[in-house]
Amino acid sequence: WSEDEARGQDILDVFRIVGEDTRMVVPNPAMQALEHGTVVGLSNHTILIARDGSEWPLDDSAAPIRDAQGAVRGAVLVFREISERRARERSLARSERQFHLLAESIPQLCWVADAEGCIHWFNQVWYDYTGSAPAPLRARQWAGFHHPDHVARVLRGFLGQLAAGEPWEDSFPLRRHDGEFRWFLARAAPLTEPDGQTTRWFGTCTDITATREAEQSIRASEAQLRTVLDNLPAMVAVLDLDGQLREVNRPA
Repeated sequence: WSEDEARGQDILDVFRIVGEDTRMVVPNPAMQALEHGTVVGLSNHTILIARDGSEWPLDDSAAPIRDAQGAVRGAVLVFREISERRARERSLARSERQFHLLAESIPQLCWVADAEGCIHWFNQVWYDYTGSAPAPLRARQWAGFHHPDHVARVLRGFLGQLAAGEPWEDSFPLRRHDGEFRWFLARAAPLTEPDGQTTRWFGTCTDITATREAEQSIRASEAQLRTVLDNLPAMVAVLDLDGQLREVNRPA
């Protein structure tokens, strides 16, 4: 609209404001300022439909104009066009959806913590494993699923790496929904902004119980074999394929 064309027109015809998602007409802040005599702002996600049909995301507000006696004589309407900001918001929303889709599709227990180390999101695998509901899992209440013999060490190590801004790795037992503790390898990495500031941490926990049990079984077998060899009356020597002596029993 040119100034000459707009002058004298109904404000609702010149400034057509609708909700971005609903496409429903949004009350004009100038009219509300006139009616109530207060400063009024638009809700989020509103667009202005121009005369040629183009659409402009915007923030706007209106304030009453008062005379010397305080009576409302008009209103001033201020628009701020926010296309670039809305484009960034949409891009961020797409990235968040992609992240959650990925995190929900992998078999590990996944979580996201804020810059202070307070976890505010877990994937469904975590809830299925722990048997917990999303609502109560906030801040550091996840510590309740750790074995009491390990939780202090784990928290101390994580907070130390968080303060240094360095990736974290540790292994510890976590309580399953049936009360059994299983061992997990946990890793977390900082997520940084372009300016280098860490805003979040993304972590995973991988069940390594079977691996630990296998390692313990191997160590037990090796200990048994050593006991047998050391108690044999004969001397026993083990050599590699190059003829290098690798091991002998006690009698040797």
